[in-house]
Amino acid sequence: MSFLRTMAALAAGFAAAKGLDRYRAMGGMAGVKEALAKNPAVAANPGLRKMLDSVGELAGKGGAAAQSGFAALIGAAGGAAATGAQGAAAMVDAVTGGGAATAQLEANARLMIRAMAMAAKADGAITPEERAQIEAHLGEATAEERAFVAEALEAPVDPVALARDTGAAAASQVYAAAAALCRGDSHGEVEFLAALGGALGLDRTARTTIHAGLGMAPPAA
Repeated sequence: MSFLRTMAALAAGFAAAKGLDRYRAMGGMAGVKEALAKNPAVAANPGLRKMLDSVGELAGKGGAAAQSGFAALIGAAGGAAATGAQGAAAMVDAVTGGGAATAQLEANARLMIRAMAMAAKADGAITPEERAQIEAHLGEATAEERAFVAEALEAPVDPVALARDTGAAAASQVYAAAAALCRGDSHGEVEFLAALGGALGLDRTARTTIHAGLGMAPPAA
């Protein structure tokens, strides 16, 4: 497969394991698309506009969990684009078959997988049942990709270490990937996002912009 496609599959797995409340509250895929279409950064980006036109059909083939996973992926791309991050549209194009997964996109996908795994554990440990649901979504992932996901799931929640491995160009994407999987009603999640945003060097304005791109409330102070 590729780490980009593994990241998209993993987002669906996390959605299935952690629940679909936020996704449903947004009105499903139609609500996500509407929220992102109102994002000026998405409206000004031809690649993201094209992606919004086609992704509902792609996600719909996989059921509610897959739709929620794609919503998280789209949200991460839209949230990152809102801060002017490069490569957000290319990331989604590569996942949905509209472009090639470059070495840089693959490297960013690894970072985003780590971010999602930490976000999923920010409000408590992943149970064996949840982990089974997550891994069941990996489908055609290679042995290397499965091993990477397993390592990410077992690693401690360490936003400083993640930020240390993340270049400035990928900071918005990594933060958005983590935020897209947080419901925002957990003290652990709030603390994790605050620590990650600070370690990545994203100021409050940048974080608020990313949350708006995700259709989320601004981060807690």
